[in-house]
Order: sequence, then structure tokens, then C-alpha cells
Amino acid sequence: MAYPQSWTCPACGNTVYNSGQCTICTYKPKDFKGKLKKSKSVKKGGAKLLKQRILSFIIDSLIILGISLFAVLGFILSIYMSIGKDFMTILFAFIVPLISVPIIMHPFYFLFFEGRYNGQTYGKKILKIKVVRTDGSKIGFKESVIRNLVRMIEALTLYIISVVLIMKSHEGQRLGDIAAKTIVVSA
Repeated sequence: MAYPQSWTCPACGNTVYNSGQCTICTYKPKDFKGKLKKSKSVKKGGAKLLKQRILSFIIDSLIILGISLFAVLGFILSIYMSIGKDFMTILFAFIVPLISVPIIMHPFYFLFFEGRYNGQTYGKKILKIKVVRTDGSKIGFKESVIRNLVRMIEALTLYIISVVLIMKSHEGQRLGDIAAKTIVVSA
């Protein structure tokens, strides 16, 4: 029996790629006679998906910045209370953590949320996209680690390489997606 390249499971709503069985709930349709709803496939240079990915990244970065700022202000307040009112000490205590905390937190945020919560960070959840393996199954920590190690390299190029690859790739993959064998799809 021939199935469409991708379809949405009527039992759980999962998007299934190139398979006659759902990778989440193991649902097997009896036959395909147009009953399975074709899912939206990622088109080459899909501007909408690229915009969603960029906006989700901005949302996630703002969340990281907010958490970092909250942590740094708590740190500054504790230094201020214990050391005193030396301006240079307070300034140094503010600048170093304000720069280092988001840099350290950034990869762990993506690694944790993508690996633990069905391939979605808060930004991806808001924009209704998620990361899945190229076969349509859920990603795990292995894929999340690979994607986010490569993300650090992509960040050095200010994500220019990522944007170009997403626009040129048939499945909208950035370098981290290619390395981890993942794709970003509508949730």
C-alpha cells in the first residue's frame, strides 16, 4: 500500500514521514484511500518556516536574557548587601555575569528543552513548530546535543550560514539539523 510522503496520525496528531505506522502511538491505518490528512511538508526555501524559526529563536533568546538578568540582579544584590557600596565592585560584578551567564545558559536551554519536551523550546511551542528526526520520530538528547554543539559553531558566523542553508536545503535544514539528521516541522 502506498502512503503519502507524510501524514498526520488521526489517533495522536503526530506527523509521520515515509512510514505506514505512527512513530509515537504505533497507530497503523488499515488502508489509505485519501483518509489520512497530508501534513504540510517543508518546501525548499520555505519563507514562512524560516520566519517562524527566526522568531522562535528571538523569543528563546529573550527568555534566556530575562532569566540571566534575574539571576545576575540577584547576584549583584547579594554582593551589594555583603560587600558594601563600592561602585567599581558592583559594576564589575554586574558586567561579568551579565555577559557570561547568557553565553553559558544558551546551549543548555536549547539542549534541555529540545531533548526533553518533544523537540520544542518555549519559542518553538509558541510558534507551533518542533524538531523531529528525518523519519518523523521524536528527537532525544543525542540529537539535541549534536544540534546544539553545531549551533555554537553557527553562532560564530552570526547564523548567516544557517539561514542560507535553511533557504537552500530541500527540507529546510541548517548545519545542526544535517549533522543530527533532524528537521523542523509544524507542530
